Formats: sequence, C-alpha cells, structure tokens
Amino acid sequence: EIGSGCQWSWYYKENGEWKLLDQRLKADGTLVILTSQEDIKDRAILTTNDLGQIVYNELPWGEYQLTELTAKDGYVITQSVHTFTISKEALEKTYTDQDVITNQKTKISFDKISNVGSQTLSGAQFELTPVNGSEFAIEKDKITWTSDKDHSFTLDGYLITGHTYQLKETVSPSEYSLPKDYIVIFKVNNDGTVTIQSVHIDNQEVTNIHDYVLVSSDHKTIQVKDDPLSITFDKKDIHGNAIESTRGEAVFKLVEESKTIAENLTMTNGSLTIDNANGSLKLEKGKTYQLIETTAPKGYELTTITFSFNDYGLPVVNEIVQNDCHVEIRDQMVDINLTKTGMNTLESIENDTIGYASFMIEPVSGSTFADGSTTKIENITTTNVNTVLKGQLVAGNQYLLKEVLAPKGYETSDVVFE
Repeated sequence: EIGSGCQWSWYYKENGEWKLLDQRLKADGTLVILTSQEDIKDRAILTTNDLGQIVYNELPWGEYQLTELTAKDGYVITQSVHTFTISKEALEKTYTDQDVITNQKTKISFDKISNVGSQTLSGAQFELTPVNGSEFAIEKDKITWTSDKDHSFTLDGYLITGHTYQLKETVSPSEYSLPKDYIVIFKVNNDGTVTIQSVHIDNQEVTNIHDYVLVSSDHKTIQVKDDPLSITFDKKDIHGNAIESTRGEAVFKLVEESKTIAENLTMTNGSLTIDNANGSLKLEKGKTYQLIETTAPKGYELTTITFSFNDYGLPVVNEIVQNDCHVEIRDQMVDINLTKTGMNTLESIENDTIGYASFMIEPVSGSTFADGSTTKIENITTTNVNTVLKGQLVAGNQYLLKEVLAPKGYETSDVVFE
C-alpha cells in the first residue's frame, strides 16, 4: 500500500552537525537551514505525495537524514533515522528495494485473563471506542468482540498512532465477576506500542492499575483481568457479635438444584469463603445455590442460605443484592416453647389453684449439651425454660424432657425430642 500523506522532517550535515532544513529550496537550489522556532513550526515538514514519494532535484552534495513524524492512519511511525549521501562520485542517486522505507501496520491484541493463575478466558465481551478526538483508521464508531481463550483478539491496522482509545468490558465470563463500568484508557505510541493511561471502576479512577490490567512484554497486548466469583459468609449471633469459639465451628454443604456439589465446608474463626479460585468448584452467574448448615455451633440453630450472583458477580441473598462479597449470617440460639396442656385442649392447664409443672432434661443416645456435658438440668418450668436452657441444646442432638411434678389432678409425662 502506497504511503501517501506521511510527514517527515529532514536534516543536512553541516560542519559535523545536523541542521533542520526548510521544506523548500531557494530559487538557485541551495538549502535553507531553519533556526527560529517559528520557522521550524511552519516550514520544517515534508509530506509524501500520492505515490508515497518526496521528490527533490539537484540537491547539493552532502549527507542528509529523514525522520518520520506521522504515518498513514493504521501504520506505525518509522523509528529509525534514514541517512543518505549525495556525492561527486554519484551524480544520480538510484534507490533500490533496500532503500524503500516501509511502515508496519499498528497491531494491537487483547486478552481476557483470570486474576488468579493468569489463564486466558473465553466469553468476555468488549467494546472499543476512540476518545478525546481520536479516530479509527477505518470508518467505525465502535469495535466489539468476545474473548477466546485460545486466540487473542487482534486489530491489525485499525488503530492510529498518537490516538487514545477506551476499552470497556460489558460482559464477563459466567464464572467471573465484572466491576461496574469497567473501563481502560490507553494510547497507541508512535512505535506501535501501547501505554495504559488509566483504569476506571464505577466512574472512579483506580490507583492500583496492575490489579486490573497488564501489558505484555512487547507492549502490544493488553490483558484485562477478572476475579473469579467469590462469596464469604461470616457467622454471628443474633446481635451481630462473634460466636464463642468454644462452641465449635459451623459446617456446611453446598447444593445446586438439589445436587450436592461440595460437602464438609468448615468455617475458620467464624468465616467461610466459597469461590472458583482453586478450580474445585464452578460457581456461575444465573444459577441458584443453597448453603445448608449440617453442624451448627453448639447451642445455635441450623441455617440454610439461598444465594446467586448478579451480572456483576455480586451475591444475591434472599433476593437482596449485597454491596460486596461478604454475607453475614446471624444465628438464633436454640430455644423451645414448653406448655402443659390437658388431653383435650391446647390451652395451658397451669394456674395458682392446681399448681405448676416442673421438669428435668438430659441428653440421650450419645448426645450432649452445648458445653459437652451430659448432666441433667433440673427445676425447669414453662416460664423459665428459655432462660435455663438458653444456648444449652445442640441442633441434631436428642434429649429426654421428663416431668417431675405435674399440676394437681394430672399425671406426669415424658417426651424425647431432637
């Protein structure tokens, strides 16, 4: 392709020093050396014609240099300085193929990579637009594509040196999160490399650019990072306080559409993180999961949490979108309601006239109380039961509730419950 419209500056070697020349010669063919900055600004640029040439006749003998200032749109500016000599021995300079100055097309590639392990990813969708008055080398306002883990997306001759572009990820792979309004601003340098100018998340510029985007060692491939889907559960009591470590850690299983996909997920210091980072799980946006507690801290109720991930990878718990990937689980202590009724009524039969029932409770079938003991607890009544037994019963364990004293006229009764 003919390189018309390329701009150059040229120099002449005078007394061992290179001097910037005017684009025009004097009427007698002699050179005009520029000295003032105003002259240089207005008169020092040569432009190739429709044949991609700069033509001068009857140049004085001597050494000359050409330096490219701008290339044709979509091409890299030649970085080398081109020197030629006109001497008495060569009255006519004939250019050979080796003397032809060739511009390479700009060639910028794009990859989607994981922030963990740096493997390339498929399924991310991007759009590229010029900004700050920049343009593409073709007549387009926007270029879009979807990432492929096996192949970089490459723009060959589409971007212009000196121009600035906005790269926006609009959809992340199904197993990865997507920061809101994830934008990378970069510039194509004169040598065809790229420089990342800024990264923006949710209309805010970030300072830790390398946490979001990398540039290859040859500075011609932009690698945009995404974090694997992740959710962290923090176990608290009903008041938002940490549960005593002596009560033990909670254990869960993870279920997707009635299928158990992970078991024995044990909290550490009251916290559990589930993510795709180690490859053992495959959480995906658009699917619904249940985190089912199989072992609660002793004295606390078992809990089930239903969650999913929205388009940005934020957890949605009980249909409420979370602000970040942390979810707080507030647990109730195990409690029971105790009422003494007659055979033919659900109403309480206790009163000041016939008296009140008294009970004892003890673990059975290898069960224990929350503190690990098996010693029976006595003097339980229907009014103090939740005070006496608060935090004492363990979910999944069995207990014998034995009536020691019944109201007057009624028999005592026993019951085993879990």
